[in-house]
Amino acid sequence: VINVNVYTDNLKINIGGVNDLSQQNPAELKRAIDLVLPLIEDNNWENNILVNLQQSNPIYEETQTFINIRINFRKINY
Repeated sequence: VINVNVYTDNLKINIGGVNDLSQQNPAELKRAIDLVLPLIEDNNWENNILVNLQQSNPIYEETQTFINIRINFRKINY
Protein backbone atom coordinates (compact mmCIF):
# COMPACT_ATOMS: atom_id res chain seq x y z
CA VAL A 1 0.00 0.00 0.00
CA ILE A 2 1.23 3.47 -0.92
CA ASN A 3 -0.55 6.68 0.10
CA VAL A 4 -0.15 9.76 -2.08
CA ASN A 5 -1.42 13.10 -0.78
CA VAL A 6 -2.18 15.81 -3.34
CA TYR A 7 -2.22 19.25 -1.69
CA THR A 8 -3.37 22.63 -3.01
CA ASP A 9 -3.37 25.98 -1.26
CA ASN A 10 -6.73 27.50 -0.42
CA LEU A 11 -7.82 30.71 -2.12
CA LYS A 12 -6.36 33.92 -0.71
CA ILE A 13 -9.19 36.41 -0.23
CA ASN A 14 -8.74 39.85 1.30
CA ILE A 15 -11.67 40.77 3.54
CA GLY A 16 -11.47 44.20 5.15
CA GLY A 17 -7.68 44.24 4.90
CA VAL A 18 -7.31 40.77 6.42
CA ASN A 19 -6.18 37.79 4.32
CA ASP A 20 -8.58 34.86 4.56
CA LEU A 21 -7.14 31.49 3.52
CA SER A 22 -10.11 29.33 4.58
CA GLN A 23 -11.80 29.12 1.16
CA GLN A 24 -11.06 25.91 -0.73
CA ASN A 25 -9.95 25.97 -4.35
CA PRO A 26 -11.72 22.94 -5.92
CA ALA A 27 -10.68 23.83 -9.48
CA GLU A 28 -6.98 23.82 -8.52
CA LEU A 29 -7.37 20.54 -6.62
CA LYS A 30 -9.02 18.93 -9.66
CA ARG A 31 -6.19 20.16 -11.92
CA ALA A 32 -3.60 18.72 -9.55
CA ILE A 33 -5.40 15.36 -9.37
CA ASP A 34 -5.77 15.29 -13.16
CA LEU A 35 -1.97 15.65 -13.40
CA VAL A 36 -1.13 13.04 -10.75
CA LEU A 37 -3.56 10.21 -11.59
CA PRO A 38 -2.22 9.51 -15.11
CA LEU A 39 1.30 9.22 -13.69
CA ILE A 40 0.07 6.50 -11.35
CA GLU A 41 -2.31 4.77 -13.77
CA ASP A 42 0.02 4.76 -16.78
CA ASN A 43 2.98 3.33 -14.93
CA ASN A 44 4.34 0.08 -16.37
CA TRP A 45 3.45 -2.23 -13.52
CA GLU A 46 4.51 -5.84 -13.88
CA ASN A 47 1.97 -8.06 -15.66
CA ASN A 48 1.33 -10.10 -12.54
CA ILE A 49 0.50 -7.15 -10.27
CA LEU A 50 -3.02 -5.80 -9.82
CA VAL A 51 -3.21 -2.10 -8.97
CA ASN A 52 -6.29 -0.61 -7.31
CA LEU A 53 -6.65 3.14 -6.70
CA GLN A 54 -8.90 4.59 -4.03
CA GLN A 55 -9.50 8.31 -3.50
CA SER A 56 -10.71 9.98 -0.35
CA ASN A 57 -13.03 12.94 -0.22
CA PRO A 58 -11.24 16.29 -0.03
CA ILE A 59 -9.82 17.00 3.41
CA TYR A 60 -9.96 20.67 4.35
CA GLU A 61 -7.31 22.23 6.54
CA GLU A 62 -6.86 25.84 7.64
CA THR A 63 -4.81 26.95 4.62
CA GLN A 64 -4.74 23.87 2.38
CA THR A 65 -6.97 21.20 0.92
CA PHE A 66 -5.81 17.72 0.00
CA ILE A 67 -6.94 14.37 -1.30
CA ASN A 68 -5.39 11.08 -0.31
CA ILE A 69 -4.92 8.52 -3.08
CA ARG A 70 -4.36 5.01 -1.77
CA ILE A 71 -2.60 2.61 -4.14
CA ASN A 72 -3.12 -1.07 -3.36
CA PHE A 73 -0.88 -3.64 -5.00
CA ARG A 74 -1.59 -7.35 -5.19
CA LYS A 75 0.76 -9.85 -6.78
CA ILE A 76 -0.83 -12.65 -8.73
CA ASN A 77 0.91 -16.00 -8.65
CA TYR A 78 0.33 -18.09 -11.75
